[in-house]
Amino acid sequence: LSYTHNFMPSHPTTTSHHHKQQSGKIMGITTDIITYNVKDLCRSYSGQKRAFNIAAFTQLVNGHKCQEAVKSGDMVGYLGHDIRRNFGLRPPEVTIDNGQLIPIEPAFTTIYLKAHLDGTVEHQERFLDTPLGKVAQDWHTSKTGGFSSVVAPDERNPTDFLGFDYVSSPNFNRDRGCVM
Repeated sequence: LSYTHNFMPSHPTTTSHHHKQQSGKIMGITTDIITYNVKDLCRSYSGQKRAFNIAAFTQLVNGHKCQEAVKSGDMVGYLGHDIRRNFGLRPPEVTIDNGQLIPIEPAFTTIYLKAHLDGTVEHQERFLDTPLGKVAQDWHTSKTGGFSSVVAPDERNPTDFLGFDYVSSPNFNRDRGCVM
């Protein structure tokens, strides 16, 4: 399992696609298309170097399975990777803890995804009007954190791409939606 922290776009912006306004904030914004390259961390002193099998990764991301998940709204992301670490790459909608039903809610959904043979990845996300979606959206609009891709079993032998999670320090510094 490989979590590859990705990029931040040139600036967090909202598009005309939004859901409702709450306390002066637009909830459920859609990011601009975010672009990063898996061959360039855009970091000098931090980040974990990755050795992507770019041909296999591109074929996987652009393949029918991933594109169907995007088109169906099934490629969801979480605030941080811990949900996937604790409950699996495809976490259940709910879990039971000490007899209590605990919902596991996504924070956003991928609405556009494309990979290129030069290592460039493009994606667009729509934040959900959920408590954790609001947190991820607030971080994004305040230029904090960024998106991190979830590839299984790892980037050298990618057989499953599960989308992105929103993390405080993305490995690929351009997978944020803003320029730092």
